[in-house]
Amino acid sequence: QGPVLDEVNPDGSSADAGDPLSVELDPPVLDQDLPLAGRFIELLAGRRDLYSEQFVRSNRTFYRPVREPLTPAIAAQHFRGARTLGQYVLWPDGSCSFGVIDLDLSADGMAALGRVAGGSTCPLDHPALNSMVRRLLEAAARLGVSLNAFDSGRRGAHLWLLLQQRRPARAVRQALMAIIDHAGPPPADVSLEIFPKQTAPGPKGLSSLVKLPFGVHRATQRRAALLDEDLRPVTDLNAAFSRLVVMPSERLDSVAGRAVVPLPAPELEAFVTAADHVVDRLLAVEHVTRLIDVGELHGFAESDRAAVRFVFADDHSEQRRLAGA
Repeated sequence: QGPVLDEVNPDGSSADAGDPLSVELDPPVLDQDLPLAGRFIELLAGRRDLYSEQFVRSNRTFYRPVREPLTPAIAAQHFRGARTLGQYVLWPDGSCSFGVIDLDLSADGMAALGRVAGGSTCPLDHPALNSMVRRLLEAAARLGVSLNAFDSGRRGAHLWLLLQQRRPARAVRQALMAIIDHAGPPPADVSLEIFPKQTAPGPKGLSSLVKLPFGVHRATQRRAALLDEDLRPVTDLNAAFSRLVVMPSERLDSVAGRAVVPLPAPELEAFVTAADHVVDRLLAVEHVTRLIDVGELHGFAESDRAAVRFVFADDHSEQRRLAGA
C-alpha cells in the first residue's frame, strides 16, 4: 500500500475534503522504461525531494503532495499513463530548472469549437489558440529562446523553457514576460499565465505547481504530448524525448536583462519561508499587453482602472493559487 496523503489545493493549502486517501501504488514498470524515466527526471521533473499527484473526485481536479523522492519507477508510471504527476516549480532555494507559459482556451471558445468539430476535438484546433501558441514560439525564437510546446491535456498548451542550470525564479519570470511582450496581446478567447508565480517557496516549502508533460490528464484522459512544428502530437516517446531542447542558462540571463550567479545542484536543504508572494495578471491596456505584479495595481488612478481588463482562465483549480498563502 502506498503513502497516506492528505488532500490539499494545488498551492499547498489545506482542502477540507474528509478523510485522507490511501493511494495504491501501481505494479513495477518494465525495465525498458527506466532509461526514459531517468531522462524525464533529469530534464522535466524539477526538484527531486517531492512531487504531487493529480486526482479527480466529483468532477473536481486536485493534487496531493507526496513528500518522497521522485524515482524513475514513479516517473515511468506517469508517462505510461498509470499516474499523473505535477511538480512545484520552485526549488527550496527559490531557483527554477524550468519555466512554463500556460495558455488556455476560454469556455466560450471551447463551446464554439465543440459545435463545429465535435466534443472530442483538441483545443489547439481553435484558430485563436493555435495562432497565439505560434506567436509565442516565434517571439521566443527571435529572442534566442527555445521553448518546447506541449498539449496541456485539458484546455490549451504549455510552453516549457528547459534550462541547463537552475536560475533564480525572478530571472525566469522576466524572460517569460519578455517573450509575451514580444508576442503581443492574446485574442479574447485565450488567457495566459506564467510559472514560476512566486520568487520564494511558501511556509510549507511549496509553490504553485504545473502538471508534468507526457502524462494523461485524469479528467479528460488526454495525454500532454509534445507538439511538433505543426502543433500535432509526437506520439512516439523516444522520438519526443529526442526532440526536447534544453537552453543554455546564460542565454536566459541576457533575455532577462540581468547577470545572475549560476546555482549548483543543492543538497536537499530546509525549506525557505517566502518573503513575498507575487501573482501574475495579464493586462490589455490600449492594445499593450504585459504581466505585472498585483502591487502595481494600487498605483493606478481610479480613471485608469477602467482601461484595465484582466484575462483569466476560468478553470485553473489545478495550478493558479499561491503557495502556503
